[in-house]
Amino acid sequence: ISVGAVVVENGCITEESEFYTMVNPGRPISPKSQKITGISDEMLVGQPAIGEVLLDFLEFAGPRILVAHRAPFDIAFMNVKLCEVIGRRVVNPVIDTAILASSVYPFYDDYSLENLAPRCKVDLAGRHHALADARIAASIFIHLLAQLEEKGVTNLPQLAQLFKEANKRSSYPIGY
Repeated sequence: ISVGAVVVENGCITEESEFYTMVNPGRPISPKSQKITGISDEMLVGQPAIGEVLLDFLEFAGPRILVAHRAPFDIAFMNVKLCEVIGRRVVNPVIDTAILASSVYPFYDDYSLENLAPRCKVDLAGRHHALADARIAASIFIHLLAQLEEKGVTNLPQLAQLFKEANKRSSYPIGY
């Protein structure tokens, strides 16, 4: 029912580069979703459909690396909708902050935003609003980048090697 994104450059969220829009899902929103997000059916009248929003999002994202919390869920949904609209899928590299956090902090038992944010000194203000969630995930990512740099991880091949070497018994599972 909404899509939000921010750009991270040089370890900072660039406030002037953000993407946010509500999405008309073409059906009523459940009362539970309305309570969690604060978005009502009335607010979505006249908003674009998800196909149009995803095309706009991909234009905004360009060739950048995408970072998301629990990324496989979002990317799978995006790919289904993009295939319906244009017959293509997301091709950008994607980093999942939950998996990344499990590689940096393999001893945590919960990799939810609610658990990671305070541990990374990130404010949860606005949680469950797409743009706020994007800022929260980006802030956690920035925190994790600093931890990775301390381990000598500064590029995607090194990150892939870190994931490969992670203790599979203590790290967050890739498939969920």
